[in-house]
Amino acid sequence: FPQDVIHLIVTGTASILFTVVFIFLPLFFSRAGRASWQGKASALMYFSCLGAGFIIFELVFIQIFMKLIGYPLHTYSTVVFALLIAAGLGSYVSGRMGVTPSSRWKVPFIGVLITGIALLAVHQVVFELFLQTGSQVRLAVATALILPLGFFLGMPFPLGILAIEKQPSGAIAWAWAMNGLFTVIGGILSVVLSIFYGFRVTLLA
Repeated sequence: FPQDVIHLIVTGTASILFTVVFIFLPLFFSRAGRASWQGKASALMYFSCLGAGFIIFELVFIQIFMKLIGYPLHTYSTVVFALLIAAGLGSYVSGRMGVTPSSRWKVPFIGVLITGIALLAVHQVVFELFLQTGSQVRLAVATALILPLGFFLGMPFPLGILAIEKQPSGAIAWAWAMNGLFTVIGGILSVVLSIFYGFRVTLLA
């Protein structure tokens, strides 16, 4: 059993413990946190999947784009910058595009599916074309590859918030809590799945 995975499990367990102590305990002991509403389980599952999915994309992309960019610090900066800028833009534009729980709600998910598969299909070819170019060109190419997917990844969270905005005030708190918890869990899953099944399978999952 790889020793690196053991270290990952230890640090991941510590992260989950801190999440429980600083997020879930306050929720359990607050009036808003104890409030119940219709569809609570499915809503929390939705925000959990968003947290895990986003961080898995982010961490796996850092490993994949290391081949193109070369420098770890530049790779981290570029991937995080491109994903967060694109996701923020997607969140902002989703309302203007009429993406709501009752209208055009499928757009973000179809967009993620199409742009994600397209990125998986073309990234190796693009990498080979630009490997010998200057670092600024490689950074620009990496950013251009990530932006379309990141744009659609930014839409599901505000869509989910709109879906529960009329629920008790604790609903929003629970949405953020589950999203944060599964960001930690997703980070662990991304490494474990990548070690045993590879980056492509991890992204598809």
